[in-house]
Amino acid sequence: MSRSLALLAVSLVVFVAPSRADVPEGSVVLAAGKRNFIVITPPNPVSADFPKGFKLYSSTVYFGDAKSLVPVPYAGFDFNIEDDRETFSFTHPRLLNDGKLERIGGTYKLYCYARGGDENGDEREIAVTVASATAVAKATLTVPGPVRIGYLLGRVDGGTTYLYVDRLGYDDLVEPRIFLGKRGAMKQLKAKVTEDTKSVVIETPKGTLTVKKAQSKKEKATATFGSAKKPLALAMVPIFPNRRLIYTELGVYTRERLVHPCEEL
Repeated sequence: MSRSLALLAVSLVVFVAPSRADVPEGSVVLAAGKRNFIVITPPNPVSADFPKGFKLYSSTVYFGDAKSLVPVPYAGFDFNIEDDRETFSFTHPRLLNDGKLERIGGTYKLYCYARGGDENGDEREIAVTVASATAVAKATLTVPGPVRIGYLLGRVDGGTTYLYVDRLGYDDLVEPRIFLGKRGAMKQLKAKVTEDTKSVVIETPKGTLTVKKAQSKKEKATATFGSAKKPLALAMVPIFPNRRLIYTELGVYTRERLVHPCEEL
């Protein structure tokens, strides 16, 4: 019978000043592509009680280049004792199951899903090789800031013009941005935001977005955009099933790095 332990990891994103990243002795350094590296620190015991003498250990995974490394949040960690197998399942607020790093014995493999994809398709194996720790000896460690994710997406009057609002993080409407335009040519608009428990009103030079929040599980949020005299109903487009459209096709995030081992897909 195989013995397997699974760990659900939750990451907190904060702003800190860059500092020297001293790679601990015994860390594994992997070269991924021409300029990127993955660093896995030696496992440290986690404070938790398990039956039959089991102890849970956790490593920190870093990703970056020879100049900068960032910690990578991972959604799950699995260790199979009999097969000597470790699996780190990477995650990102914009993606679902976007990649995993697997070790079997002394061999490492990186599997990635295309941006906006999922575990049902677009999987690629990315070659990784063990590298010397000197490759990242001069790197700095930087914790990335909050990630922007989608808040609202709609088609104006049911046509081909999209209106999109994103925000910092998951909770509340923190520092929202609003974009308007055709797919691949979205333009950010200046905005004045007013929010309460009933609605969100975002005033822009092109018109006013009014979102009426759902007040119960049975209700759905509705939105209009345009002038006060002639607001146009928005055809609401759900965020989660349309991640590929939002993060790769609208053009809002074209130059923004995701900073995780599968970012170049």
